[in-house]
Amino acid sequence: MLFKKEKTRSEIAEELRNTEDVDDEKITVNHKSYKRNNKTVALIKILRNFECQICGLSILKKDGTKYVEAAHITPKSEKGKESAENIILLCPNHHKEFDLGHCTIIERNINEIRFDLNGKNYNVSLTSN
Repeated sequence: MLFKKEKTRSEIAEELRNTEDVDDEKITVNHKSYKRNNKTVALIKILRNFECQICGLSILKKDGTKYVEAAHITPKSEKGKESAENIILLCPNHHKEFDLGHCTIIERNINEIRFDLNGKNYNVSLTSN
């Protein structure tokens, strides 16, 4: 364990101030890779205006284009596909919340998904138009 939860914020800040500058460790993480259909994802982003389907926001990039992430409703690890029925567009914060938070799907069909995410209910369109 890198730290104890019993430390106060000031103790943690003091430890951080006293941390010596050392070379970074190289860490290797074993992971699986999955094939993606980037063309389908790009088409979904265009049709849904590159906006988070929860908050309506996106990140404006230096080149003037919008950035938004494609989240799989059924994860790739569970054979989820890149299709309009399995992709929702989310800003980075909502994408992480969707992946890591408490998400309960209430209803899902080819047109929409209703879900509870950390105590808030959402109704998101899955249609391509």
